[in-house]
Amino acid sequence: MSQPSISMSATAEEPLATSRIGETASFLGRNVVDVSGFLDDVVTETMAQVAAIQTTKASSASLDRETAEMANALQAVVDATAQALANVDASTETLRKSSGRSQEVAAWVQRAGTDLSVVDDALGGITQANSEIASIAKQVNILAVNAKIEAARAGEFGRGFSVVAEAINELSKQTAIAASDISQSVADLGERMNGLRTEARTIEETANEVLKEGAETDQTLNRMRESILSAEDAGQRILRSGAVVADHVSALDDSIAAVSNGLGVTSSRVEEARQRIGAMIDTSEGLIQRIYALGGQNEDAQYVELAQDTALAISELWSAAIAAGRIKETDLFSNELTPIAGSDPEQFMAPFTSFSDETVQDLLDAPLDRMARLVGSGVQSVHGYMPTMTSNISKPPGNDPVWNAANCRNRRVWTDRVGEKSGRNTAPFLLQTYRRDMGGGRFVMMNDVSAPIIVNGRHWGSVRILFKPAHAEPA
Repeated sequence: MSQPSISMSATAEEPLATSRIGETASFLGRNVVDVSGFLDDVVTETMAQVAAIQTTKASSASLDRETAEMANALQAVVDATAQALANVDASTETLRKSSGRSQEVAAWVQRAGTDLSVVDDALGGITQANSEIASIAKQVNILAVNAKIEAARAGEFGRGFSVVAEAINELSKQTAIAASDISQSVADLGERMNGLRTEARTIEETANEVLKEGAETDQTLNRMRESILSAEDAGQRILRSGAVVADHVSALDDSIAAVSNGLGVTSSRVEEARQRIGAMIDTSEGLIQRIYALGGQNEDAQYVELAQDTALAISELWSAAIAAGRIKETDLFSNELTPIAGSDPEQFMAPFTSFSDETVQDLLDAPLDRMARLVGSGVQSVHGYMPTMTSNISKPPGNDPVWNAANCRNRRVWTDRVGEKSGRNTAPFLLQTYRRDMGGGRFVMMNDVSAPIIVNGRHWGSVRILFKPAHAEPA
């Protein structure tokens, strides 16, 4: 099976000129790739800034809404405070009226106590006078009895006097009975007055207690009123501050919108510049291929030849393996990938991974010791999957993702610009320059030359040869 190779047809002077042009094109390509890498970083940082601005914008909008909600809530608090103040004032007024009535009751009770004392004095006088009347009636009764005795002794002459003595005796008895009734009534009235006086003292004590509690409640309401007034004043100050905050938030929204628009314009312009740089890279790579086709040679030619020779050898080897039944063609061209558990960066197994390791590992490792700038090589399917690479970059993964990124590069899928172009390349060779991601934010400049692998007439993918640039400026 034949494989395309570099054309060498040219005059003796032409290769020297084209080689110098090739060196210039390679140097230009490296610088363009370097600029492209910087632009990639700028785009990444710009997109991060855009994302941060969008997050800030969303946060600002949320702050705007929350400020409005806070203002509404504060206004409701201020309104409720004003209503509470009105209620306290009404309660204070009601309490003061009640206190006034209680004072009037207490004063009346005190006056009633004084009046009861006067009544007690009057009752005492009545009792004393009634006692004197009873004593006189008793004396009169004795005199009447004596008169009756004397009238009886006088016989006929004392009969008239006896009648008078009897009448006086009867009157004294009635007087004694009336005095006794009066004494009983006075005693009953005295007991009632004592009960009334006891009730009056209880009412007075209750009224005094009500007055005392009313005074304490009045003081509490006054303190409550002062607190509510302070809360209302604080609420008003917060409302005013909230209005200022709302103005600042509105201004912040405008500033964020302006910054966001500016970043959007910058991002689009940087993206446009990156696309133009990408076109320049493609042009530079195409120029190098044309120079090689014209017979131009430089220090990179050996790596181009290595890629073509390795791709041809693998194409023949795999075609023969299918014919011998070592692997099914459907398995070799399968795009089924199974993630390897715990791998970071993530690695995969395909139906042909073990077969690839067995058949091409030694072939890929062979040039490592004899080619100074060779970093490594591998095979990559058209879908970007690289099952096998040279042993120096196919080490067993460890626990450090950064170390794994640099040393465990096999069994991974590469969908970056260089990887995608390499896998799908069907030209005799494709020479690219790119910044190789070594993990942990570290990049190194790298050349990548790929040549197609053709198995039974079908494009499987390519061989990729990675080597360091010479870094020499053209003469």
